[in-house]
Parts: sequence; structure tokens; C-alpha cells
Amino acid sequence: MLTSANFVFRHSVGTIYGYISSQGLQKLMLYNERAPKPYLLHETPNILLGRLLTTLLDRYFSGIPEQFEQVPLDISCGTHFQKKVWNALQQVPWGRTYTYAELAMLAGLSSKYARAVGKAVGNNPIPIIIPCHRILNSDHSLGGFSAGLEWKKKLLQIERIVLTKEGIIDRK
Repeated sequence: MLTSANFVFRHSVGTIYGYISSQGLQKLMLYNERAPKPYLLHETPNILLGRLLTTLLDRYFSGIPEQFEQVPLDISCGTHFQKKVWNALQQVPWGRTYTYAELAMLAGLSSKYARAVGKAVGNNPIPIIIPCHRILNSDHSLGGFSAGLEWKKKLLQIERIVLTKEGIIDRK
């Protein structure tokens, strides 16, 4: 759980807190109104990155396809396996969904690693930028999301992915 932040982004969809290290964006927390608010640090080690994030997140939440390639990331907290999965997640295009098995194959692993991949996805420290919300169960149901299913639904809807009672239908 993020207890302090040096980046905050407010939008009608919700509030996002983040931490920027000297190497790049290290953590984003999609704020849940029922959770305690993180302490906002006054020090900003990289104000330019904060401005870039604000611009890109504004574009994203306006429905403009954004892959966030220009955002430097600090994923040093992850294991080798997690980093492999998080890097593969960044290849999942805006407006598309993959299953955990498909993501495993995208990461160069067998689909038998789907469960382990799911665990790595669940530990993603930078949601939206590393788009874990685009990953679904094998039956195309939503599965879980670290910030809660309401956030996941909002993010998928922003990307024009149609939600149905039976599961998800990709925008093609």
C-alpha cells in the first residue's frame, strides 16, 4: 500500500497517487474512496515527469489511445519473472484484452504459466501505464484488479471495450 506520494492526478473518474523515483515512475495507486489517503510529499524529484504524466493521463481519460511509451519506469521492485510479465503487459494495445494464457505466451512462456503470470499481474505497481486492466480470465470474465473491479470496468470502458454479462467483447 502506498503511504506517501509525490504525484497526484485528479479526474472525474477518480484520483491517482504516484511515486516518482530518480529513475522514473515507481508506483501508481488508483485511489479507492474507502481507503485512507496517502500522505502527499512536498518534494518532487522529477517535476517534468509529473507534468508529462498529467498530460498523458488527461489524454487517456479523454478516450485518446495512449500507450505511455515515453514514461520512464522504475520497476526495480520486481523479480526477474515479474519484470518479464510487466514488460509483456506494455505490449498489449489500447482497446484490446488478452487472457492470462495469452499474456504468458506474449512474455515468451508456455500458456501453462497462466496462473504464475496472473500473480505477477496482480503485483503490478504501475496500473494503467503497465495496463494490467486489459487482462482477463480464460473465459473472458473480468477476474480481479488490485484497485477493485469498479476501477477495472471504468478503464475498460474508457478504452471502448464492451462489457457484457457473459464476459468481455473486444473492440475490433
